[in-house]
Amino acid sequence: MDYQKHYNLLVERARGSSPIPGIYYEKHHIIPKCLKGSDEPSNIVILTAKEHFFAHLLLARIYPEEPKIQIAFWFMCNQRGRGEQKKRKVPSARQYAAAKEVFVRLMRQEKTGQKNPSQSERMKQNNPNNKPGVKEKQAAAKQGKLLSVETKQKISAALTGRMVTWGDKVSKTRLERGLGKEPKSESHKAKISEALKGISKPEYTCPYCRKVGKGASNMQRWHFENCKSRNQI
Repeated sequence: MDYQKHYNLLVERARGSSPIPGIYYEKHHIIPKCLKGSDEPSNIVILTAKEHFFAHLLLARIYPEEPKIQIAFWFMCNQRGRGEQKKRKVPSARQYAAAKEVFVRLMRQEKTGQKNPSQSERMKQNNPNNKPGVKEKQAAAKQGKLLSVETKQKISAALTGRMVTWGDKVSKTRLERGLGKEPKSESHKAKISEALKGISKPEYTCPYCRKVGKGASNMQRWHFENCKSRNQI
């Protein structure tokens, strides 16, 4: 099908007709703004809700690799207005599924770094470190700033014999709670073990592989929505 031909016919028919009182209409940019279309009256036509939907459907077919065109059609499929806007065209199941598949693919590309080239270029331009002369200034500022032998010896003496452990990292939190930074004593551990004896933990069954386990954390980590058998069903 020649989608561009049908799109041109739709636009020409809208230009040659006058709005009918009592009919709900929407404004539509003939050349989309994401394709450098303007807001001039010559680039805008008045379409019914059904015509507006099909205009975006045709644009999605004409520009299959243009992300903003595809996202606009996806939003068109999901818009549910109030009042007069309730007369919007409801997409068919096939149209909705096709729009959803394209939208999901675009979102995956965004998350995996395969972004729109124009968007990536814009982000680079907005990054202060990419402005002309900044990297040269940073390189010049670092030149000649070497640590002296005396400074290196002070750092070495301060770090000699120091042990960094997990307990040191949480000691501040323990002190704030009034627990001190000493580990639990053997008697303390024995009391905890005795208090937990005889307490049965609830069992969990994975709906995909039917594995039964008592550890809620491990079961949620390796089963349920993260189960390997989920994609095999």
